[in-house]
Amino acid sequence: MNARTRTLFHFTKSLDILLRILEEGFWPHYSLEDISWLNGPVPRLAWPIISFCDIPISRLHEHTDFYGNYGIGLSRKRWRATGLNPLLYVSSDSIIKESLRELLLDVKNNQVPRSKTNAMVVLAHCKPLEGWMTASGEKKKKDFYSECEWRFISWVEGGKYGFYLNEKEFQNERILQEANEERRVDCMLPFVPADVRYLLVKSLEDIPKLARFINEKLTHYSSDVLDVLKTRIVVLDEISFDL
Repeated sequence: MNARTRTLFHFTKSLDILLRILEEGFWPHYSLEDISWLNGPVPRLAWPIISFCDIPISRLHEHTDFYGNYGIGLSRKRWRATGLNPLLYVSSDSIIKESLRELLLDVKNNQVPRSKTNAMVVLAHCKPLEGWMTASGEKKKKDFYSECEWRFISWVEGGKYGFYLNEKEFQNERILQEANEERRVDCMLPFVPADVRYLLVKSLEDIPKLARFINEKLTHYSSDVLDVLKTRIVVLDEISFDL
């Protein structure tokens, strides 16, 4: 079994969000990330990211149980030019961890916006081998290394909100909404049906709604293109029966 696939998967918790992605493309949202593992001056920061993974289909249930039962799988080869990059997973005993901690300290003291953003871009592509995440109000320990995560992180310069939000800004609903909307305007990540290898839904009952949406909302593509796109629909419940 391959440890990686030729597909980059993105998961979400509802069919409606998947439909919106199909119609509009991907939209970076500020995500509050725990960086307390660096033992630096700031425990959490939020960056505008879109997360993907390239785990094998046989392991998808490990991911969907946590991140949602709806998703889209895109050709990794066709998407090389978008700026997507796999994360660097850092061991607690690695020299890299200390270098990243010092980089975070430099960010705090550096008043040059571009230098700050460069440092934040590096930090936003790093994660510990393992750690804790909160889902549905429950804190769970996660083996991050096994998630094979890739991220799309667009350069942000100018505008009202920068490349990162501190935790206080992130917790402010008005600020978060405004910042996410600003990234929607300048950092959207579009794709075309030819990029799609899988459209993942939870159950058979989701297929009619998805098929109707493709027929009615994506009419700027030819009927042949849409027919092929509908063949990409895969039901996760059906996959689990065969594993």
